[in-house]
Formats: sequence, C-alpha cells, structure tokens
Amino acid sequence: MHDILVAALKRAGHTAAQVFVATIGPAVALEDVAWWFVISSTLLAALISFVKSLAVGMPEVELETANQHLKDALVQQYSDLTVAPLSGDEDVLG
Repeated sequence: MHDILVAALKRAGHTAAQVFVATIGPAVALEDVAWWFVISSTLLAALISFVKSLAVGMPEVELETANQHLKDALVQQYSDLTVAPLSGDEDVLG
C-alpha cells in the first residue's frame, strides 16, 4: 500500500507542475496573473490525479508487483536445485 501512495503522490505532483506551468504561461503573457486561479487549478488537478490513481490503479506499480511475484515464484520453484562444481577434469565445451 505504501508503494501505491508514494506513486500516486508522485503522479499528482507531476500533474500539479504541468497544470501550474500551463495556467501561468498565458497569464504572464497577458501581464495579468490571477494567482487564485493558478493555485486553485493546480491543487484541484493534483487532487483529481491522486484520487484517480488510487481508484483506477497505476500500471507502473502493478508491473513492479507482478515482477516481484514472478521472481518470488521462480526462486521458490528452483530453490532446491544445486549445481555440482567442476573438478577440473571434465571437458566443459566438449
């Protein structure tokens, strides 16, 4: 659960930065920055991104979890295998 929250917060931060830049750019060009609009839009976008990430899920977290489950299964399946060391007399390539 911790990984999901961290990934959701990271995604929300990226979204907030994108919205901040997108809303402040035109305002600066017009020399009239409505800071309440910039801040409220940024916070709302971050909140929506965070809630959506928790509700829908995030492929990057799901992929990491799936990879870890596969790794654990392979380790468990092949943990009893042993490899005999070579004594030096065997022809490895022949």
